[in-house]
Amino acid sequence: GKCLPLLNGIAAVIVLVVTLIAIFPEVRGMATTSLWNDEIYSIQNFSSKGPGKVLTDLHAPNNHLFFNLLNSVTPASDSLYPARARLWSFLATAALGIVIAGHYLQLRQPLVGAMVLFLIMANLTNLDTMLQARGYGFLALGAALCCHGVVRYFQRGTTRDIILVAVAVWLATWSVPSFVFFGGPLLLLVTFATRDLRWLWAGMGCLALIVLSYWVVQNQMLENAVNYEEKWGLAFKDWDAVSIVLQRYLLFEGPPWVAFLFAAALIVGAQSLRWSRPEEQAALLLGAAVLAAWLICLIMRTPIPRSVAFIVVPISFLAAQILQRIIYRKGRVILPIVGTLILTGAILWQGGHSISTFTFTPIENWLGTARRIERDFPHNTLVLADFRPMRLGAYLKGSDYPMVKTFDREQFLRGQLIVVDSSFYEKDRWDTSGLPSGYRTVQVPQRRGDSQKIYCFP
Repeated sequence: GKCLPLLNGIAAVIVLVVTLIAIFPEVRGMATTSLWNDEIYSIQNFSSKGPGKVLTDLHAPNNHLFFNLLNSVTPASDSLYPARARLWSFLATAALGIVIAGHYLQLRQPLVGAMVLFLIMANLTNLDTMLQARGYGFLALGAALCCHGVVRYFQRGTTRDIILVAVAVWLATWSVPSFVFFGGPLLLLVTFATRDLRWLWAGMGCLALIVLSYWVVQNQMLENAVNYEEKWGLAFKDWDAVSIVLQRYLLFEGPPWVAFLFAAALIVGAQSLRWSRPEEQAALLLGAAVLAAWLICLIMRTPIPRSVAFIVVPISFLAAQILQRIIYRKGRVILPIVGTLILTGAILWQGGHSISTFTFTPIENWLGTARRIERDFPHNTLVLADFRPMRLGAYLKGSDYPMVKTFDREQFLRGQLIVVDSSFYEKDRWDTSGLPSGYRTVQVPQRRGDSQKIYCFP
């Protein structure tokens, strides 16, 4: 029994090291490679134009208000250089890691904390979403602060934990409104469960701040809500959407049956939790808030998966509490030791798989295409780009590489004109049958549509 804390500490360090190694290529890639369409649009149309524009214009859901507000008051707010553009997302994600690590160190559960960090961070699809120059990193941070605040409230009942949760719900919802689907039910559930009027006042204050934050853009927000389904479809039309979120942002792109087994294990495992234990009370309420968020999403039918990806944070907290209950409280010596070894081995296997197979590729490689043009073609080469030319133009210096709208066969044959096909939609791709025979194709890898193509004549 005395060796168990030492074993837990060693296992926690191993898991943390594996996590850091696994996420390094993603972090480095996001700091150095191209922004994609939504990130560029958000910077060019909102944060680069100052806080006044950010706070008063919500003509498109791309304006993640709180994130863009912070970006707009930070020097070089118009920069599209990846590390600068994603600065606040990097800071939010780092803060997320600190909150989770600090939370479980306070509980003297280092291995459980390391496993939660691995689940949230080493799923590189989830990490990629959090690190984008958008508000998703703040959603994950807000979810972690809510989890921490609720657990600590049930342990010590202080007002500062209540305020922490309310402020986290406000700021995360100010960044992306879908957070209120989780934060709102959580505040209500804790209020009813504890009958502590401080939660009621905190919830009302949070609601007032949310209304105030969106007051100036309320009409635009309502218009977006009405037209959202028509523009972006029915992302949450059935329970398959829940499975997709779990698979994509928590379970390392595992098959649907893995998501089903995981959800079933959570439901069964939650039955082992006891209302008499503070941490388990908090975990049950977090689980209930997650379920409420799913139901709201299914009723709304429209939230896109990445806008609710933050939900994997409270799910990870709940799963960790169930593991803590089953392995470390029911077993005396053998079960905790065996459980520690199995869990650490499973994480080592998954982490090793990620480390050995992952290669970072940007979602859309506008920066890579621009750099390839600058490297391979002389100044004053004309560039014809039909698909979102403004995105390429954001990285390509127009005075050196003028962009044109029409194809000139003679200029193409003389090497004075190149064609850039950046489309990942089949209907928008360049018809190569109109190009003279003998043309050459240069490919720049990206995730959407596999690559951007540059057509030129040798």
